[in-house]
Amino acid sequence: MKLLISLLDTDLVKLSENKDIFQNEDIFVLISSLEIILLSRNKRITCDFFQQNAIPTPRILDYETALAENSFPIFIKPIDGSASHKTFLIENREALSFFYQYVPNPLILEYISGAEYTLDLFIGLNKEVKGLVPRKRLEVRAGEVSKSQIVLNPEIMAAGRRVAEALAQNGALGPLNVQCIHSHDHGIQFIEINPRFGGGCPLSIHAGYPFPQWSIETALGIALSPIENNLGDGEIMLRYDEAIFIRH
Repeated sequence: MKLLISLLDTDLVKLSENKDIFQNEDIFVLISSLEIILLSRNKRITCDFFQQNAIPTPRILDYETALAENSFPIFIKPIDGSASHKTFLIENREALSFFYQYVPNPLILEYISGAEYTLDLFIGLNKEVKGLVPRKRLEVRAGEVSKSQIVLNPEIMAAGRRVAEALAQNGALGPLNVQCIHSHDHGIQFIEINPRFGGGCPLSIHAGYPFPQWSIETALGIALSPIENNLGDGEIMLRYDEAIFIRH
């Protein structure tokens, strides 16, 4: 049997829709249910999922309400966006008027200030939440984390487990990552679901979380290997550009 895992948001719907076809060719597609894929791809449905499961999330505002409340800053992003493309912090009414026209399929959200975290998750065939690794996003460029630190904050981990268990009940499988903001004023607010490996997942793997091994074990239908508790707390990943000069 071969194992197929996609790291691209644009592949996920087609792979989930056609995983039985791949299975007939002895290819196991490690991917969540179509329901999970679709709710992650539409940010409004993502917010609905959080609210239905009593998971704190920033409030959605319509355009008229945002103007009437005049409570800036607020945040705007595409309903179906990814990699932080065309996401903007809006500071005033003039900026809102411009970016509401500029951003495709705009979604306006209450702005929550705080530290951003990505939680690497892994869910087994029996809906077991096996991996749960909070990574603080120290620096992000073009939607990709360039500097990150594992922070095993018990409060964030407990909140993340509630999200993971709700996802598992709706067909989540294998690698996922969810994003949250830890705010002094608003507590932990979840903002994103991505049913794939996150770009910063190599930090979790380096710290000892065997996501590749678990992926193979899931494809084989065997129990996921155990791990030690509290792996990697405080471990940091730093990424840098490297210039290479070649003289002919």
